[in-house]
Amino acid sequence: MQLRSARLCLDCEELHEEPQCPACASEAFVYLTRWIPVDERKTRKRAAPRVAAKPRVSSFVTGGAVGLAVLATARWLLRNPPAVSPTPDAADRTAGTSAPDDENDATAE
Repeated sequence: MQLRSARLCLDCEELHEEPQCPACASEAFVYLTRWIPVDERKTRKRAAPRVAAKPRVSSFVTGGAVGLAVLATARWLLRNPPAVSPTPDAADRTAGTSAPDDENDATAE
């Protein structure tokens, strides 16, 4: 029973919370707070509850797109450059003409 809602029946001196006394059905009552002072419930101020902000879907999409772009750029920059051949034979092979191989001729004999 809460002190704020406790009532004292003036006829039978019964304590109750209902609008009528449960013992004698009288409607004559007095709140106990008339004689017993009640301190405020909130003597100190409570901190406001922290509500976690819901991340928006667009922030995930934007963050994912930026991350993907950074990874693609890093991979492109760190890739192995194509091997450069010091001989002119390699350039002829890529152009579609083949130069005679001196090495193959030497091993065939």
